[in-house]
Amino acid sequence: LSPAAETSGVHHDPLVAFEVAGLTYRHPNTPDSSIGGIEAVDLRIERGTLTVVTGKIGSGKTTLLRACLGLLPAQAGEIRWNGEPVDNPAEEMPPSRVAYTPQ
Repeated sequence: LSPAAETSGVHHDPLVAFEVAGLTYRHPNTPDSSIGGIEAVDLRIERGTLTVVTGKIGSGKTTLLRACLGLLPAQAGEIRWNGEPVDNPAEEMPPSRVAYTPQ
């Protein structure tokens, strides 16, 4: 590893489990009567498994994924890679490591 990679906080260990606990992101300018995002989501994905997130249009599926990847700033909760906290998912889980194809 380069010195930069060693100090960047990037998780280089092969995935055993990816977890989120209490993950919350509320879209700005959303009426109080509507969540408009995700709230207190707990999720565990283990290596070698297939996980499907389903729901109605607007139920938060894409918001969940984008918050997990750091593309939206989590307002609460924790993201963990193999039990270790991921403080900055956008930097610590780059597309070469974790990626998705949007609809």
